Amino acid sequence: MNEILLTRVDSRLSHGKVADLWSKHTGADTVVIANDKINADSFSKNLMDLTIPFGINSAYTSVEGFKEYFDTTANKKILLIVQDVEDLKKIVDMNLPIKAVDLGIMHTSYGKKQLTDEIAVDEEDIEILTELLDCGIDIFIQTSPNSSKRNFGEFVSVNA
Repeated sequence: MNEILLTRVDSRLSHGKVADLWSKHTGADTVVIANDKINADSFSKNLMDLTIPFGINSAYTSVEGFKEYFDTTANKKILLIVQDVEDLKKIVDMNLPIKAVDLGIMHTSYGKKQLTDEIAVDEEDIEILTELLDCGIDIFIQTSPNSSKRNFGEFVSVNA
């Protein structure tokens, strides 16, 4: 049976040490990047593969295709990486067993405000994350396994 050990929201997807550090920290044997654009681009997949450590499998799916991947593979310990909160919500809505979400790097853009130095959100992001938090999903902010872990709920109550 497959298990999603951690879901990470990261604007960069797999970049630098992200897959290396988090796969080792969680014990994942497979890094899955669920992103429509990357899934359709062989060159980008090859670049992302350079960030996956030796001995760890990689898989690429569209956001909608992640459910089929999850249902048709077996015995994977998955580190799931999505680019934004909207994609996270789509995957959670597929009734997949998402228990923990790490908000990694979420770049700033028009209409977003800085929640931390690394994370920018808009009202829709906060609404979605609050809804997921209310469903019992552990949502936290941690840029790397070596940095401090902060509960997203602390930020919601402060910024409400």
